[in-house]
Amino acid sequence: MTTKAFKTAIEIAKLTEKLNSDIGQASLKAATLLNENTVFFDIETTGLSQLDQIIEIAIIDVNEKVLLNTRVKPTVDISSQAQQVHKISMFDLHDKPQWPAIVNEVKSLLEGKTVVAFNVISDQGMLINCAIAHNLDKDWIRWLNTVYVMRMSASAFGADKYGRISLADAAAAAKVDFIGLAQSALGDALTTLELVKNLYKYSTNILEQIKELRVSLLN
Repeated sequence: MTTKAFKTAIEIAKLTEKLNSDIGQASLKAATLLNENTVFFDIETTGLSQLDQIIEIAIIDVNEKVLLNTRVKPTVDISSQAQQVHKISMFDLHDKPQWPAIVNEVKSLLEGKTVVAFNVISDQGMLINCAIAHNLDKDWIRWLNTVYVMRMSASAFGADKYGRISLADAAAAAKVDFIGLAQSALGDALTTLELVKNLYKYSTNILEQIKELRVSLLN
């Protein structure tokens, strides 16, 4: 092996090690999500309990096309803590549709797709809460193919003592500007998409460098 080939092999090994790191693995996962069968979604809610419901939902595709962006009138009051976060009041929702009026559209947009959300476990739970509140089918919700971006972000950028990271902190770590209004369903969905795109670039750049190094060995 020539000196050049040896040095190139060392560089490739270092880059491969980066790919195998936590952020590298999160990036490779992100790369699998940016296709036409993926949708991103986010919600705002009346609170965080098992009795709380969705009051705003947004669903977008990987090209940032808005597939759904609507507010929803709940059957329970908004908690003061939740209202302080998203600034949505019951008055703002007095003329909005209730969950049964939009559930079929939501189902058609999510079912059969890869469903990506920053805190998808909580969001999926709220979909179930709404189904229970209105005595609707919830089995389709449990079978959704979901991706938990918070877990990817915590692995890539580090987590707090509870193993969590906020969307704002993950976006800051990835140097992603928040899109739209923070704590709005659409703004959070768009920002989550940008976060995944940013993660994707990490592995793409490394793979391109590895490719160039391998080509250089042929010259």
